[in-house]
Amino acid sequence: MMAQPTSQSKRGPSAFQSGKIEGFKIPKTYDEWLQLVGRKAELKHATIHTIPPPPPNGLRQLRKRHTLNTQCFYGFSPAVLTAASDALGGSIEWSRYLQLIQASTSIDRINENDPTWPGAFAAVKRLQEQTTNVGGVSDASSHPAADTRSTLTHVIGSELEWVFNRIHFSCQLQATRFNAFTDGALRSKQNQRVFAILEAKKRSRGKDSDPIIMQEACQVAAWSSSSGRAGACFNDHFLLIPQNRDALFLTFVPFVQEYQNHLRNGANAGGFLVMKTFGPFRTTMSNEMAEFGIIIAAAGQIASSAISDV
Repeated sequence: MMAQPTSQSKRGPSAFQSGKIEGFKIPKTYDEWLQLVGRKAELKHATIHTIPPPPPNGLRQLRKRHTLNTQCFYGFSPAVLTAASDALGGSIEWSRYLQLIQASTSIDRINENDPTWPGAFAAVKRLQEQTTNVGGVSDASSHPAADTRSTLTHVIGSELEWVFNRIHFSCQLQATRFNAFTDGALRSKQNQRVFAILEAKKRSRGKDSDPIIMQEACQVAAWSSSSGRAGACFNDHFLLIPQNRDALFLTFVPFVQEYQNHLRNGANAGGFLVMKTFGPFRTTMSNEMAEFGIIIAAAGQIASSAISDV
């Protein structure tokens, strides 16, 4: 009588059946994608619809780590940036906040009667100091996104609001659906329309960043699928603001109808989700925070002008 195989001898699902590709790294250019497909036969005909969910590994991201040139290409005209710069330049509290960063002065060393007190930005400074301690380790007692939220709250228009609870988006594919949750969103007070999303992590982005990028890609894919072109108010680009410990980033994602068609019905398999990330803007560097503040203030102006759009 032949012995029955034990449970230990039974083979589990393959890596591909589990949605994993051995040695897979997110391509940073289209040429890298072609090279990856050439090396991995199982990727030859793989798309977001054919790879077992989750995760949707058919997404691709293109990252750039250099200074952001926001003029015109993403809708940040010189006039908009100048207006944003003037608005912040007229804020004594913003100026004091930047001076504290430049002088490496802890908010705990001054009080409300001190001439350098940054007013509304005192909470921002305190939360940023809590994010990283002397040893460079994230403080688990502080919320990872708190400093980003506070900063943005003070530089957006009154018609907009940051919602800091988890925001849910759903993406319907051919045979399945996936859900994505963000740490916050910039939206209209009038109709709840989302203009930007926020994702915060306590750890640095530089090491083992692929899981972070894949999560952000899923968030943008679900958001774009839910909102369509209406969410892409930055010259037909969506805006994601990631924070990784004391570093802030800006990610722009173009609205591409072919990619939306691919999500819905599998057509246009050559359509990709292209994410261009700029930064870091470090919360410990006054010049970088000054630039970041202007960009966010300008983004608020652009979003405000788009509130009434259909």
